Amino acid sequence: MKDILSQSEIDALLDQVASVDEEVPQRANTAVGVRTFDLCGQQRIVRGRLSGLESLNQRLAGRLRLNFAGLLQQDIDVAAQAIVTQKYGDYLHSLYVPSSLNLISLLPLKGSALIVLDARLVFRMVDYFFGGSGRHSKIEGREFTETESHIVSRLLERLYRDLEEIWRGVLEFSCKPQGSELNPSMATIVDAGENVVVSSFKVNIGGAGGELQLVMPEAMLDPVRDSLDAILRGNNADSDRLWRNAVEHQLSRIVVEARCRVAEKDLTLQELAELSVGDFIPLDTRRGSELTVEGVPVHRVRTGVYGGHWAVKVQREEE
Repeated sequence: MKDILSQSEIDALLDQVASVDEEVPQRANTAVGVRTFDLCGQQRIVRGRLSGLESLNQRLAGRLRLNFAGLLQQDIDVAAQAIVTQKYGDYLHSLYVPSSLNLISLLPLKGSALIVLDARLVFRMVDYFFGGSGRHSKIEGREFTETESHIVSRLLERLYRDLEEIWRGVLEFSCKPQGSELNPSMATIVDAGENVVVSSFKVNIGGAGGELQLVMPEAMLDPVRDSLDAILRGNNADSDRLWRNAVEHQLSRIVVEARCRVAEKDLTLQELAELSVGDFIPLDTRRGSELTVEGVPVHRVRTGVYGGHWAVKVQREEE
């Protein structure tokens, strides 16, 4: 094998290199144009900077779970999702039509916020409200009926109260409805290019449901950022008091079943067989009876009549 190239071989290699150099610019001229990427226009998940708001959203989810379950008489799960900041125009383009878009003011904060319920959630809640099974409904091509809008209004009333109560440790504001829309293009709270903070809540009823969202302009939150940060640092004692009071308030409204066994009497089989209509069975009620709540003994009571009705009088707490 030769180790040294001949002159003809060297000339051939140089010709190939020159031809490659000539082809490179031609391929570059036919390349696809550069695709622009707007770093400022993309939605981003907010972590850390609005952690105080995340804490409020977790508490709001708990309140909504109790309130919606009480209204619909169904087991409901409400879970707060990650907070997202994005351009308002991009957010509107992500919505389905129809959606229940409800504009509200949060006085004294400046501007308007938006509460959005998607159609799947609205139809499912309405069906459960009237005793249905939450079956799937067609959501395309029609507006909400008057009945559906009325149920949405009742849900929003509870949501407004919960919002005011949960935020009281940060700022006392009042929710004032400003109107409702079905078309996202008609619900304007800021310009399309301005940032909004989207708090989403996934609502699950019987294995399905939809989303509820609270949309606030980023500028609306500026006056309360320090207070939101204080929640995260644990310096806001009012937030703990608020949460405790909220739990106590909801617990006090829970309906439980109370039972009282008036008396007991042992009978032989012969005595039982000899019973007939009109017979009396003497009972000894002097020892009192046991009052149970959901099967748990809580009091010793005496039975009697009060105000023309059968009643029990508490004697002592059950040990």
